[in-house]
Amino acid sequence: MYEYLKRVLRRWNRKHSNELHVPDAMVASVAGGLAGVCALVAVHPLEAIRTRQALGLRGNFVQAMADVARTEGVPALYKARARWQHCCAASLLDGRPSAMQICAGLDVSVAGVLPYAAIRLASYDAAKGVWRRSTGRKDIDPQAALLFGALAGVVSATATYPLEVLRRRMMAGASQPHVVSLLREMLRHEGPGALFNGVTLTLVKQAPTMAITFAAYEMAKQFLEL
Repeated sequence: MYEYLKRVLRRWNRKHSNELHVPDAMVASVAGGLAGVCALVAVHPLEAIRTRQALGLRGNFVQAMADVARTEGVPALYKARARWQHCCAASLLDGRPSAMQICAGLDVSVAGVLPYAAIRLASYDAAKGVWRRSTGRKDIDPQAALLFGALAGVVSATATYPLEVLRRRMMAGASQPHVVSLLREMLRHEGPGALFNGVTLTLVKQAPTMAITFAAYEMAKQFLEL
């Protein structure tokens, strides 16, 4: 999706060079952000069903998704419905996050995916571009892909970690109903450092994950001669 969107944006720029177009320096960022949102939209129904099953929905995963789509419509896979309010009330009594609270973090998820994917893919492309210019080679070495992928994962995760903290607090049932008010409360009572609580463990996970992801991505591209 990312490579496809880059090609689409570059074709658009060539056809509309004198009109509205995406600056060349921003093509990777815009394509990365859009690809991240597409991925989030594609997998959100899976997260919605997983949440409902945690709150008491019975049946296997495929049956649950088919039942929800048939009885409530496909849009129900992207939002909480009133019929689940009794589950929400029960979960609040148990001290567990409700479906409504989990869906309250959806806006933060979308807001977080845009910069995260944009920074991750753009920073990787930038590092790869420097490597290509310095070596004069088109295909990147697996070792370089591992290094650049790890750096891209660390940079993007660090830059967007505050949004992840806000999303988790909204999912856990924050005292504030909106992201902005929650952010103000955290800064007032806990200080800016609270926005980076747990970032070290996230970076320890992100560095090897993104290193392997991008190395495999490059090897697949070379194998398929893309």
